[in-house]
Amino acid sequence: MRNPVNREIKIFPHVFIRYASGHHEALEQLCWAEMEGLYDNYNELVSELDLLKEVICEYLYEAIQIAVNIDEKKELLNLKRDIFNLRNISDRNWQKFLESLLPEKKLNFGRFMELKTDRTYLNGVWENAYQKKITFHRTLLQIISSRELLQKGIRLSSSILSEQLKSFISTPSTAFKTRELRQEFSLLRYITRMHFKTSPFSTFTCLGLGDVSTISSVVHIPVLSDDLVISKVRLNNEIFNYLKTLITLSPDINELLCIRLNPTIQVEGDNIRLLVNFHNLESFQTLKSSEILKTILDKEFNGKFLTLKCIYQ
Repeated sequence: MRNPVNREIKIFPHVFIRYASGHHEALEQLCWAEMEGLYDNYNELVSELDLLKEVICEYLYEAIQIAVNIDEKKELLNLKRDIFNLRNISDRNWQKFLESLLPEKKLNFGRFMELKTDRTYLNGVWENAYQKKITFHRTLLQIISSRELLQKGIRLSSSILSEQLKSFISTPSTAFKTRELRQEFSLLRYITRMHFKTSPFSTFTCLGLGDVSTISSVVHIPVLSDDLVISKVRLNNEIFNYLKTLITLSPDINELLCIRLNPTIQVEGDNIRLLVNFHNLESFQTLKSSEILKTILDKEFNGKFLTLKCIYQ
């Protein structure tokens, strides 16, 4: 007779942990929190300016239609084109045109010129702020590019970019030309990968050894009412084969494992069809239905958790 089932079985004493070689907080300095406010102010101004432009152009269109003098028509048409394309209008032509307007019309035209001036001012504010910010960001990028971990990863990934790093770092951040901009684009792809991605094939991914612990102050795994824990783990083929051997040979282990049906399973009469993936090779298989399979399907479809022990009991 077997000993009572031990619910705490330690199969793998250690785990390999992939982690990014750079911390994402290092890139938080590249954020620009004020940009959204500048954009909202500019967008609000442009929306009102476009609305007034349509009103004024519509009024000028009507004025052109009723104008008798050809020279007057030409002046109105040129003014309409200048307003539509937001070109500069001479004060003399503008004042001359305003004199012929009714008071209620002058308000729209005056507001239009005011918004047009504000738009030019905001363009200058945006350009100055952008140039200062991009210069600061490029200086930070040069500092990050001089770090040893990044340079080692680039050396293994791109020998050409590795040779260009010294020149990129020494170039003043206010004097970037086409070559430095191309290098900047390539570096940003590597830096974001280094700080956020943990691909097993990346030269920027680090590998650490971790211990399996039953107590953690960081990760909390909720326990179900029937004391079963749902968890997932990715294993390579060699470790997976090792685990399958343990499950097959040790009832003390396999009795505790939950059974989950293949999500592609379909019942077709007396047959069961499913898609199988074995070592990354996929194929459709058909099984003859049996009493044990019917029992498993019935319990699974009713939302019950199954273990091997539940089935043979």
